[in-house]
Amino acid sequence: MFYKFSKRLINRNLDIKLVTSKLSVALSLLWSLCSPIFASPKEIEAPPFTVGLLQIVAHPALDKTQKGIIDGLQKAHSNVRIIVKIAQGNILNATMISQKFIGENVDAIAVLGTSGAQAAAKAAYATKTPVVFASITDPLGAKLVQSLDQPGGHVTGVSNYTAQTPQLLYFKELIPNLETIGFIYNPGEANSVTLLEKTIEAARELNISIIPVAVTKTTEVSMATQRLISRKVDAIFINNDNTALAAFDVIAQLCQSAKLPLFVSDTDMVKQGALGALGPDQYALGLQCAAILSEILAGKNPKDIPVQFPAKTERYLNMEVAGKIALTFPKEKLKKIDKILFEKS
Repeated sequence: MFYKFSKRLINRNLDIKLVTSKLSVALSLLWSLCSPIFASPKEIEAPPFTVGLLQIVAHPALDKTQKGIIDGLQKAHSNVRIIVKIAQGNILNATMISQKFIGENVDAIAVLGTSGAQAAAKAAYATKTPVVFASITDPLGAKLVQSLDQPGGHVTGVSNYTAQTPQLLYFKELIPNLETIGFIYNPGEANSVTLLEKTIEAARELNISIIPVAVTKTTEVSMATQRLISRKVDAIFINNDNTALAAFDVIAQLCQSAKLPLFVSDTDMVKQGALGALGPDQYALGLQCAAILSEILAGKNPKDIPVQFPAKTERYLNMEVAGKIALTFPKEKLKKIDKILFEKS
């Protein structure tokens, strides 16, 4: 009798232990599944993001904007992956790079340059992958957005447009007898065609003649510069044309040899050999672009993000170049300039 009772007791204890063991395993499994929900904020990592960065061509201005984008994104997101590709000024390359980005399921594409942005926007049309541009003068004319306030599609970004009249007035302050300006541009860039039209219109009001010379590739830039020098223009103006900027060193050298003032709309090119510029900070434009990308990565739709413009412009002057082309300026005039480079103390 006692034996049967002991056996039943032992079996009951074994059953309890077995049930307890199974319950423990079940609870452990449930906790492992639910633990991310109950984890502290520090223990939860946000999903990683991938941004494809397409630059139509390499030159100092776009390089600085690229740095602003990368720095801005990395500061806002500790887990962002940025893939940088340069299209070498080739539209076919830009299209292939954009398609590869889309094939890799990037969360957004950042683009520097009008033709690159057009290629990316077209490649991303079917998937509606967000495209955010920078260093583009006329996104409306380039048909990248439906309107500046309400882009309306999968594309938005930051324009680098600076009004032509203030720039020409600044050039005329530095060169009072300025009457003719040579203008090198690529007619294949919608950005450059728009700028030429706006420059001619603004110059007409100031009694300045614009003499344009078209180029289609960087190897033509040297000849174009020499043509303008032979026509005895009073200055040459490079207004954000990527083809001309990619061969900027050649233009600067030829202008200095001819003692001819060289103006730009990109302030970063002043230290590369231009006499002066009135324009935005390219790095700051990159930071603006990064801020828009961050909004999109957080879930905002590009169609609801208005196109942005430079927050401010500054006057730059390169005193080293001024010395090389035999120009001097009174102290009163220098006081009005925001940034003077290579000024002797």
